[in-house]
Amino acid sequence: MTKFIRGFALPVASGIFIFAIAVVVGGYLFVNRDGTRTGSLSQVTQKTSTLTPTPAERRYEDEEFSIIVPSGWSTQTQLPGTLMTAMNLTESHPNDPAAAKINFKSYISVSFDETDGKTLGALTKMVESQISQTVTSAKVIDEKDETIDGESAEFIEIALTQQGTDFTVFIAIVIQGNKYYVISGNTPTTKWEENRPLFEHAAESFRLKA
Repeated sequence: MTKFIRGFALPVASGIFIFAIAVVVGGYLFVNRDGTRTGSLSQVTQKTSTLTPTPAERRYEDEEFSIIVPSGWSTQTQLPGTLMTAMNLTESHPNDPAAAKINFKSYISVSFDETDGKTLGALTKMVESQISQTVTSAKVIDEKDETIDGESAEFIEIALTQQGTDFTVFIAIVIQGNKYYVISGNTPTTKWEENRPLFEHAAESFRLKA
């Protein structure tokens, strides 16, 4: 069962509660338009990539983009509203009873939408506003200018509470042409320091194909 509300998808499947941030513009995110989106894992990087995966990492190759996936994370499950989802299916929460109760699995996702002429700054404010309107507990705790593949990007950290669990959400936004791409990392706050470097590394490795 999947419940959609503005800006969010809340799927519940196989006993795994998943909190998914899906960024939208005036509606819902473009979801796998042809319904046949697929990708594969490879240790081969794109020619434009300056980040080479370690032996334990893999680069997920899609028809449109590639991104480094953390070691051991699965890309077999694709959440609604995403182009790719990498999930830590072996994750457990011995020190976080609330996260353990809902069997939450940290994950990284990629999604996109049209810019409609908006700048990176305007898109960043729009995303933050939509999230705060949807989840009243959401608070932006950090925001910084970065680059992804030579393009200006914005990295955002948001703290929020859902299902009695404290989450920290990482969001990277980058514009390419008339589209903007969002790389999102979602994890219980108790796992934030462990997963933050993985989220940032994945975002920095994101490459679009010509």
